[in-house]
Amino acid sequence: MKVQSVISLVGKMDFYSLYEINEMLSPYKKEPRCKRVAEGLNIDEHRWYSIATDVYECEDGYVGITGPYQSFSEMQSWKDINRPCTAEEYEAIPSITYKPKKGGER
Repeated sequence: MKVQSVISLVGKMDFYSLYEINEMLSPYKKEPRCKRVAEGLNIDEHRWYSIATDVYECEDGYVGITGPYQSFSEMQSWKDINRPCTAEEYEAIPSITYKPKKGGER
């Protein structure tokens, strides 16, 4: 699936959680889908829910989808949050990180 196709699909349909998006884009479906490469970025916590961004790798690039990520209330549904998901094109930015070397001296 291509980036613009995902953006268009998310814009046309009302998805009310990142869970719904992940089910739709699952790479285990028969049609070629996108693979989630990052989850829960830029978390914005509110009293009863949080909003975050998941990033997917598509055939021709990356798409970031922002929407409800967590619900802290058992009494509300995803739709009650009333924040449909949005999508936009993203780019990968390589970075370096460090960790302790195994078996190294201290």
